[in-house]
Amino acid sequence: MIRTTITPQNTDLHITIPQEYVGKELELLVYTIDEGKQQTNFVTAENTIIKLLKSAPIMSEEEYNKFQEKRKHLNKWK
Repeated sequence: MIRTTITPQNTDLHITIPQEYVGKELELLVYTIDEGKQQTNFVTAENTIIKLLKSAPIMSEEEYNKFQEKRKHLNKWK
């Protein structure tokens, strides 16, 4: 793997790759250093979902058993 940072002087970029990379599928990412440091919306959304799930009400064992009974009854209709 090759990883480096550059500061381009114009909009053109020429790269030379090692011989062992020829014929292989490569991934090229271009972003500013500041963009790489920003937190993505995915992480924020993931944290929001986790908080929501942790704050959800919890069923008692009795409630869960009633739920399972109702589920069995409804599954008979399939």
